[in-house]
Amino acid sequence: MERQWWEKPARVIQTNLQVKDTPGMSAGRLAEDVVELGGNVLAVNVGGIYAWYDSQVPYHHINEWLPEGRDLLGEIVEECHQRAVRVIARFDFSKADDSVFLQKPQWFVRNPDGTPHAYGVERPGPWSILYSTCINGGYRNHGVAAPVLREALGRYAFDGVFLNAPNYEPCFCENCREKYRRTFGEELPMEWEREASAGASPTFAHRRGIAGVRPEWESLCYRDNIQLMRETVQKAAPGVPVILYFKTYGEDLDARAATADILCAEAQDVLSQGKRDFTPFWLPTLNAKYGSVPEQMPAPFGIIHSCPGMDWRHAGLPEAEYRSWMSRVAANGANLWHSVTGFKETIGDKRLFHTIRAVNQDARQVEEAMEGAKSAAQVLLVWNGTKSAEGWLEGLLNTQIQFDVEDELRFDAERAGRYEAVIVPAGGRLLEKKRAELERCVKRGVRLVIEECRADQAREAHEFLGIGEEVQGGGELAAAYWRFERETFRRNLEETVFLPHRGETLYCAASPSEDTAVEATLVPPFAPLDGVGAPPERASLPAEHTELPLCVTRKMGDGAVLYLPFAFGQLIGEYGLPDDLYLLENMIDWALMGRREFCMEPYPGLEAVLYRTERGTVLHLINSVGQRPLMRTVPLEQVEFTLRLPKEAAGGKEKVKVNVLLGPGGAVLRQDGDVVTVTVEKVEVWSAVEVTWKDTEV
Repeated sequence: MERQWWEKPARVIQTNLQVKDTPGMSAGRLAEDVVELGGNVLAVNVGGIYAWYDSQVPYHHINEWLPEGRDLLGEIVEECHQRAVRVIARFDFSKADDSVFLQKPQWFVRNPDGTPHAYGVERPGPWSILYSTCINGGYRNHGVAAPVLREALGRYAFDGVFLNAPNYEPCFCENCREKYRRTFGEELPMEWEREASAGASPTFAHRRGIAGVRPEWESLCYRDNIQLMRETVQKAAPGVPVILYFKTYGEDLDARAATADILCAEAQDVLSQGKRDFTPFWLPTLNAKYGSVPEQMPAPFGIIHSCPGMDWRHAGLPEAEYRSWMSRVAANGANLWHSVTGFKETIGDKRLFHTIRAVNQDARQVEEAMEGAKSAAQVLLVWNGTKSAEGWLEGLLNTQIQFDVEDELRFDAERAGRYEAVIVPAGGRLLEKKRAELERCVKRGVRLVIEECRADQAREAHEFLGIGEEVQGGGELAAAYWRFERETFRRNLEETVFLPHRGETLYCAASPSEDTAVEATLVPPFAPLDGVGAPPERASLPAEHTELPLCVTRKMGDGAVLYLPFAFGQLIGEYGLPDDLYLLENMIDWALMGRREFCMEPYPGLEAVLYRTERGTVLHLINSVGQRPLMRTVPLEQVEFTLRLPKEAAGGKEKVKVNVLLGPGGAVLRQDGDVVTVTVEKVEVWSAVEVTWKDTEV
């Protein structure tokens, strides 16, 4: 059966057209630009805030700069299809023109005092005011959104529908109050939370939550609205997929997947926040891995905007930085989606085109070898969106350990059992909500690395964690140390006794059992922070040794548990000490019982992603070494890794071969039994290396 276009590799160009540039647009040139940049899909503005065609739907504001006597949107669709370029229709019903607000004020978001939420009031120039629309109001539902979708899809042969900014925005209007009352039998709380939502970007810093609101309210409103729009699309254009954003923080991934045909996520490299607050380098990787969790769905789209922050959207990211981010998307199995402001003639930074073209060419070069590829990860990171989870993610990437991610809310023993090691970072609720699933995993042979620094949760699960029932919170520690008690985790750390330690730490004791071992203990603070520097005569440790464990291992069934009574991942994320990376690597080696299939010396800034294929394996290497923002790529030479072969390859008749699919130079392979060592001559930005042992030509 022929696969749909979205089930094949896609390279999307999204133009983010500006209405005042409409008179200078040429449909033919726009379509040709997509092809010239190596794209095969165009995401184009269609409706919502502006109609890019002669809409007949009341209150659908038409772009005033559309040419008379021509159907520009129709021309774009036709020109693209003539070049085998698919067209995704972009709609944004999150805001509407003030002319609509004056006619239908009941459709818009209201603050507790009844005032509307105006957007961009101080924007310079002759612009009308935009107002945020309510997710439960008519504009986003039967009043405008549904008839616009029916109209546009009935008129044009779009290949996909992308709903931009479809999210719930807190609202206190009568529609919301009535729906809340009808749903929960109580009144909608009418006060803002005191602080903005944690982790909100500068663009949406104004978006505080509603104090005391039911936690399921947001997802319920979103589900109802998106379900209507998706059903409208399915009826108007059967078979046309709906593309929706997903969030990697604080969202039920299954609930979001149930409302979409394809998922997408945007990783903005917001350099405009300043060096201390750069967007983490790993965000494109997280989005790609997390968006791939729902196995019934096609590969997600990874959106990267070309600008260094929306406040600088008319400038481009540094080429090396931009290329690194986009390469991470494709190397981690997502489809590339390039988002730019305008079209070729209006974009001032022409360097963007070189970078987009280069990455698209790279992606095309590995498509054939990646056909049917599956992750070769042995480790599963349970993602809960905490600082510790972020640190584990960063640490795993910087040690080139192969891992997948799983949404904490959808964790189950069956999927986790496909992996040899599972990591549960501190701050989530998995131990509290699904301890039985965790125990089942371990008994079946999984080795679990788990953090828990909340006394009540550790006390409740003390037997499982390998500690006694008496557990107390030790508060935030500083000037403290990790002391090795055994050799289990000392590879590359043999000549040091102590490692730096700080943060929230529990005081507990290991269970007196032959199945339990204390691997490391706490050396308590030698001084308060105001006394650590002077006088040195008082810097001696008051207690060089305690029986308070910082690391406990416990055998259980066919598996084992490694318990950390503190947020080790947070230490990695905040301080990035090399010794912590060695310690992380040793923990993973313990969990995999020394049987890592892929291994290389830790190289922070180099990402390695390994896949299994019908021919053997494909390894992607993404080079982001250097101080951000990356000014230039620093080539790496003689990059070496080892690969443990499956039994049929180690003792088979076929010769194991290596082939560089992408990147400069060649590679040399040496085999010793079931282990091959590969040396890649040179890695610039993105290299891909294929190791094969099947009967096929290389």
